[in-house]
Amino acid sequence: MIIPNNIVADYQFSRLYKDTGRKISFADNLAQSIFNDRNIIEVDGIIIPESNFETNYKGETWIASFKDVRAERPLPIKEGLKKIASLKRSFLARGYRISEVEKHILNNIADFAKVIDKSPYLRNRTFFKIINNGGDNVAVNIGYNQINKEYEVLKISREPNHPEVLGRIHERSFDLPVFSQGKINGLHYYIQPMAITEGITSEMVEEVRQKIEKKGYELADDFGAQQIGIYRERPYLLDPDCAVAVQN
Repeated sequence: MIIPNNIVADYQFSRLYKDTGRKISFADNLAQSIFNDRNIIEVDGIIIPESNFETNYKGETWIASFKDVRAERPLPIKEGLKKIASLKRSFLARGYRISEVEKHILNNIADFAKVIDKSPYLRNRTFFKIINNGGDNVAVNIGYNQINKEYEVLKISREPNHPEVLGRIHERSFDLPVFSQGKINGLHYYIQPMAITEGITSEMVEEVRQKIEKKGYELADDFGAQQIGIYRERPYLLDPDCAVAVQN
């Protein structure tokens, strides 16, 4: 079995961080990371790459995204989501600002953590990291599923994010598969395979573009390499919003 690099990195990071005992805090400002040579900071046991922060002309620092945000070690899914949601309080206590989009994402995570036990599929899973987020959705690495032998991602959103609710069908030729989906207390969730997002080439983007247009859909303005992932050695569309049904 070939394990995606980002999965391997999750385990390597957790092990290295534990073995070295190195602690990184706000008091250290931005310390050099032992992981991929990136600058990171630690807030209450959550490891955040510095690239998620922005500073405006007034010198105010904002949390502007949640990319590659992880706990010091893998956690039960509910505990991991609650720790991520608690960042809102931690940031404000430290004088950091949070964009409205990220506040919305943290609220969604907090609300989902309260009801995740209602899903037998999810309640015993593991939190590894926040992979990334959009305006309404967040993708969480929940690790390996022994039943279907797949590495999986949990996507959480307030608004539905599935082709069928966007006015089109799920296209097997370019839409990333969905293993399971549901709605709990107003929050939608989707379980999908882990797709590799590094090393996306222009040829891969073009392949997906042609498949979308061949099915008669239009491309959204933000379609590009950032919306493509590799699964089972094929490129797929990660965000169904990028293939738009043509209005007659």
